[in-house]
Amino acid sequence: MPEGRFSAWFGLPDYPGIPGGSRWVAEDEAVFDNIHGKPIKIVFCITGRGNPRAVARAPTGDMITPRWGPRAHTNPCGADPGQEWGVGFVFRERGCWRFEVRREDQGGTITFRVRS
Repeated sequence: MPEGRFSAWFGLPDYPGIPGGSRWVAEDEAVFDNIHGKPIKIVFCITGRGNPRAVARAPTGDMITPRWGPRAHTNPCGADPGQEWGVGFVFRERGCWRFEVRREDQGGTITFRVRS
């Protein structure tokens, strides 16, 4: 399966030091503080056909499914191609995580670290 155009926004209402409580991540590793055990909304843009399926892989390799979503958004992806979607997770382990999204013909992965 080819990798699609993929970017993600991680949001927490009180994410420290980020205006509006958010942070964009685009295919690079990111480090997050103050999200361990809290509900996090991930908004992502991805090209392709079909409804996306999202999972997260814990540092142990275990797969977790979303608490909710993916849900389609009516917002455009700005300058990025693709459709915008939202999904909710709770990351209960500290360490390196992988957020994976797949559509019928495209997929993408973003690696990030939950530090605290």
